[in-house]
Amino acid sequence: MPIPTFLIVGAAKAGTTSLYHYLKQHPDVFMPKLKEPHYFAQFADELCKKQFYFLREWNEYLALFEGAGTAKAIGESSVSYLCHSGTAQRIRDRLPDVKIIICLRNPVERVFSHFLMDIRDGKLPCAAELLPTVLADDDIPEKMWGSCNLFLECGRYARQVAEYFEVFGRDSVRVILYEDFKTNPIETLHDLYAFLGINTDFTPQIGKVFNTYAKPRSALLAPIYSSYQIRRLGKLIFPDQWKQRILGLFLKREPKPEMTEVEMTTLYELYQADVEALEDLLGFDLSAWRH
Repeated sequence: MPIPTFLIVGAAKAGTTSLYHYLKQHPDVFMPKLKEPHYFAQFADELCKKQFYFLREWNEYLALFEGAGTAKAIGESSVSYLCHSGTAQRIRDRLPDVKIIICLRNPVERVFSHFLMDIRDGKLPCAAELLPTVLADDDIPEKMWGSCNLFLECGRYARQVAEYFEVFGRDSVRVILYEDFKTNPIETLHDLYAFLGINTDFTPQIGKVFNTYAKPRSALLAPIYSSYQIRRLGKLIFPDQWKQRILGLFLKREPKPEMTEVEMTTLYELYQADVEALEDLLGFDLSAWRH
């Protein structure tokens, strides 16, 4: 039975959806329709009960890849794998030869995007304020998907990346920056093709933009859209060409709001030490990630 040869492990709100869709266009790549099975992640029990598409059984997980055929690179993308300590080792215990792809984004921009997504998804009220929300969330002692939103935790990359390096070795881990991916997507993808050992001459179609900003049309509709079961059922039932029309019933497109100077300064100060540690770990110039 086919097993994954690569995993996109995060970070959340760092371009993994686009990467998933672009990679799966390659004729040598197989990725299942379910983008995020989250099999190796740890979740609060209540969240597992709500989100029935988080796979818990090994045979169910392997069944995702039954259609891989002769694909040379078989993978999946679950952003929950990066931020939780211990996940890398759980992956290696099952998939010792798997290759790891990590996408990282300016952590301040990432946390703001995460905050706006949770408003869109009805997890936060439209009137929520950025700093009080993310700081209160960070005070929750149990840092686990489902027990809190992990707004700040998901952007503390240094410890997360170091753990994957330690468990898998640097040669089996490829770190890409969201900013580079956005600016030079084809070059980034060709580099990933070489990392995965597949044909580097293929060029995907990259015109489509995923997860653009939107907000709930009303407070009454937000709880419906925020239901995990309803959203997952809709993805399974409705054809792709209907999805944007259906989303338009719940969401409206507006210009994306911007952070205030105080919000940006506060968040950049919170992340300064972690960015410096990550810079040392990767040997990357991350000066653009400092305010």
